[in-house]
Amino acid sequence: MLIAAVVVLSFKNVIIIGAGPAGLAAASTFSAAGYDVEVHDKRPGPPDPSSDHKHSYLLVLNPKGVQAVTQVDPDFLKKGLSLPLHACVRHSADGRVHQAFLEPTPGTALALDRSELTLQMYQSIRERHPDVRFFFRSTCVGLDLKGQSITLADISGRKQVDRYPQEGISSAVMKELPDITAVHYDEQDLSSEMKRRYDLLVAADGSNSQVRHHLALQLPHSFSFTKRPAPIVYKRFRNLPCPNGFTGKFPEGGSVLHFHGLKIPPAPPVKTADAQHLHHEQEIHNVNKSATGAGPSGWGFLSIINRLDGTCSGGLSISTQDQHTRLQGLEEYLNMLRLLPLPSSTIRMLAEQLASAPWTWAGSWVRCSQLHGPRILVIGDAAHAVSPSLGQGCNAALEDVTVIKKLLTAALARSLAAGDERASSCTDKHDEQRRPVHSRTVSLGWGSCGNEESTRAVELQQLQVETAASCENTVTNCENSATRAAAKHDDAGSSFCGVEELLSAALTRLPESFTAARLPDVHALVWLDENARAFRGQMGFFNSRFIMYCAHMYCRPFLHRLAPWLISKPALQRVWESQVSYLHIKSQLKMDGLLLMTLVAGLSFTVALRSLKPIIRSKTA
Repeated sequence: MLIAAVVVLSFKNVIIIGAGPAGLAAASTFSAAGYDVEVHDKRPGPPDPSSDHKHSYLLVLNPKGVQAVTQVDPDFLKKGLSLPLHACVRHSADGRVHQAFLEPTPGTALALDRSELTLQMYQSIRERHPDVRFFFRSTCVGLDLKGQSITLADISGRKQVDRYPQEGISSAVMKELPDITAVHYDEQDLSSEMKRRYDLLVAADGSNSQVRHHLALQLPHSFSFTKRPAPIVYKRFRNLPCPNGFTGKFPEGGSVLHFHGLKIPPAPPVKTADAQHLHHEQEIHNVNKSATGAGPSGWGFLSIINRLDGTCSGGLSISTQDQHTRLQGLEEYLNMLRLLPLPSSTIRMLAEQLASAPWTWAGSWVRCSQLHGPRILVIGDAAHAVSPSLGQGCNAALEDVTVIKKLLTAALARSLAAGDERASSCTDKHDEQRRPVHSRTVSLGWGSCGNEESTRAVELQQLQVETAASCENTVTNCENSATRAAAKHDDAGSSFCGVEELLSAALTRLPESFTAARLPDVHALVWLDENARAFRGQMGFFNSRFIMYCAHMYCRPFLHRLAPWLISKPALQRVWESQVSYLHIKSQLKMDGLLLMTLVAGLSFTVALRSLKPIIRSKTA
């Protein structure tokens, strides 16, 4: 009933830049609410898994990601496009099983190809929301915040011109960027540019977002961002025959994600110029200068997972500058992979693919000071890009849209009650309900914890629950008045100007509400991803982050088995099977590490004191 009334009102125009999973989910959300939606993407056409190898890789959706996808396509789970994830298994360099460190509840996490996911979401939108307009080979080249217009260019006949110049960037934070912030194109074929006015602009155009770039240029004092390349290079492989027993002790009919540690042998000195083809090569150089030349053995990780079609795919990731240059030919790859618990024929096919595949950058870390501008939302990788280390990039991007939908539903419900005299008080009451509660003491499983970050983690979870409940209550209370208002519009032909003004005001408030509800959580996600290498011990075993991880993944499970009513499971494990927030995971990791280090320090002090007692007694005697 609510949506029917909304459609009658003929809402404003929403422009979405980017047709990845986040952009498509946003298009579905705003179109379902009755807005006019157009989507622009620089790719040559609709998603095509057979040819789009750049975006064709396996990802795992957690419950938050699955929820967002099923809102776009309610029949998604019935189409059999994915496999349930049974486990993640870590192997040592000699192929032995080290730890099955993640076993999500069956059916809570799904493994599927990203390009297949994008295609299904696109097709569902074309069927369910045929009024959504798509423009491909289209990119943002300008932004007018005061006029609420965006300049878009057809890049079909254009040539990309290297990297965007650093000159003119007024934000002090942006000046710290080591490399590109965006790309630009030559100015031939200027007639293909067009200006489009928007009532809301959604930037879902990836880690090199040009909307974000223009936003930072025009709002240097309120919007800034940092973008750092993750010090990891990557190669993908696909369509390997899946060997018998790949899933091990886990049942057939599901996916098992294997992580194999790889030892890269030392090599003679190499010139850094050999790696010039890599983006941000100079940034990798700063990560580990000691790797240059003949040095110790390096490390690498091979991830491999079985697919729905019976094949396996995955990737090889290597850290630091010159380790990848030690792998020059097929023999080097065969030597590195020889200990994998795979058939020799499969190892050879894998080595051949890796030897011929190009090295690519494994992602960047993006932090924004806020997730909005005036009538602008910044979502997905444009707002909080991460590396593939934790597999949460797509899930977090889809969760952005779920949060937007809850906030939008509440705003529209309030606005549609404009015909009721209680509309203004309803708005004030809802604003009070949305306001976070501060200064609480909460329990996160270890007992009481009053630190600010833990409090914010629980507040964030409560905020999401309250938002959903508030939306439902507001919709229920306002549905009758909205229906009466729509009927009045039909019968009397009234202009409904007041309602449209309120709807416009709702769009104005939406971006700021989105930042308030989402920013702490996505900042926590970036922190977790930045420290993923330290968690794996790849930055030293005496690193505080590694100690933190050990406390979380080893000590907490042990204590949970002893006292499950008191100690909860590790939040990092539950990210694949529950709605746990990233802020809560970060808070629990820090708390576990602090408790372990405090315990170790206390034991060390006790042992030292005991050893000193005889000496003290002998001296006093």
